[in-house]
Amino acid sequence: MITLDISDEAVDRLQRRARYAKTTPEKLGSELLTNILEVEQFPDGAIKAACDKLKDVLMAIPTASGWDWSGVDHRHWWVSFRLNEQGQHFAKIIRTLGAILNTDVLQSWGYKPFVFTPEMGRGDSLCWQITTLVSMVDPVEVAEYLESASRRTIKANKSGTLMSRICNTEHGSGANSRPLSLQTIAHLSR
Repeated sequence: MITLDISDEAVDRLQRRARYAKTTPEKLGSELLTNILEVEQFPDGAIKAACDKLKDVLMAIPTASGWDWSGVDHRHWWVSFRLNEQGQHFAKIIRTLGAILNTDVLQSWGYKPFVFTPEMGRGDSLCWQITTLVSMVDPVEVAEYLESASRRTIKANKSGTLMSRICNTEHGSGANSRPLSLQTIAHLSR
């Protein structure tokens, strides 16, 4: 909790607005200050530019297509993309993204700022969506998190990209290799 020195005129205006909004002056003051700080962090166009960086990471995944996004600058956003369900790595891609974005994030960030879920897209096609659960989450941070999680997980992999993490195998590459299991992903990401 902090204490602010505000002029009597500003306090009167805040109390009037709070009455009209049917809230307390403290709550309204907190919301106004938060909005000002959020606008400062995410000026107009910042969410689109940041989502474009996340797009670069996600579109590198095999069979990814159909990118879409929406958001309110300095507030919440979502990104959506499709994965070819007939693709060779479809199940592994979904498991890996789910592990990184829905499970590992709790250990890394200490809370769950976003969620990775299936969504019905246009024409009854299945899309995958990353949606913020709280405001002030920068899509660039999510892109960097995805990339860093892939580097932590596959230490022996030279490229360290999300795509290589998904397509990599437990025991090298080749015909006798096995795909990454969820247990291996969880163990390596510690």
